[in-house]
Amino acid sequence: MGCGIPVALSANSALAQRIRQWLTSNSSRLALATLNGTVVGYAIAIQPKVQGLGVISWVTQLVVHSDHRRRDVGKRLLFSIWEFSDHFAWGLVTANPYAVRALEKATRRRCNPEWIARNHERLLGLGSTLIPYIRPNIDSVVHGENSRINTEFFIDHSELPFMLKNVSKPDAPWTLGELREGWEWLAFTFQGQQEIGISETEIEDMLQTSDAVAKHAYSRMRLIASQRWAQHTAAEVSLIVRECRLAAGSTVLDIGCGSGRHVKELARKGIAGTGVDYLSEAVEKLMEARNELRADFVVGDARDLDLGKSFEACCACTM
Repeated sequence: MGCGIPVALSANSALAQRIRQWLTSNSSRLALATLNGTVVGYAIAIQPKVQGLGVISWVTQLVVHSDHRRRDVGKRLLFSIWEFSDHFAWGLVTANPYAVRALEKATRRRCNPEWIARNHERLLGLGSTLIPYIRPNIDSVVHGENSRINTEFFIDHSELPFMLKNVSKPDAPWTLGELREGWEWLAFTFQGQQEIGISETEIEDMLQTSDAVAKHAYSRMRLIASQRWAQHTAAEVSLIVRECRLAAGSTVLDIGCGSGRHVKELARKGIAGTGVDYLSEAVEKLMEARNELRADFVVGDARDLDLGKSFEACCACTM
């Protein structure tokens, strides 16, 4: 799976130090793809907000193990970083046609040199301030039939003709032109472009990836009573009791119960609460104390939930 998260590295490994150098600001994001606990790919992106345009997601690193290429790992990594965002643009600089296709699949748009040409000066200006390999006044060739820049990144291009032939399809011809030695493609897609059609399977895959990212972020939240948003529990529960006309002995379903703070407060008023959350770690801690709390807790997803009983009120409170 791919999971996009804000990054704070503490490890002292060489890889961690290198990644820390690539992460330039608080707007940086890292996505990892793992298989049986082993990292098989990663992507790093910066997401600065540009005045007058909006957010630009620029992928600075996209690496997938050779054994797992052409399995949509790159697409999942990129999508896990920006999900269903409304960013102004998404892109990367690469000499790998498969990375360009991963970008197109993740954004559901084609890399169009004419669109890139309209914005390439601003993109390169942004890159020159944030990305080490984008030099000020870098040589570029960007027009209707080409989009490349001279990064002086000299790699073996012997397999490039085969790769270009492999990615060129009748319904998706290669549009970014050829590469000179030391040059890379400037590949970007834009919010204003028409979206390409995707299959139901691809939509389901994107939804599952988005759900995994949200669940991971949710699991990283620290559920402690001292947090400001957690200090209004009593007032929130009083509002629920009043508006729902509850009394001692009433039953309430709390969807997304998190730390169980609302269920606990309801129990203090003699109201029987049932808390549901899809984070098993949170629910397991609550179940250990459910007899003391006089409440019930269930691991479940609100989108597919059947407890086999009814309640006098239902609430979906934050954490």
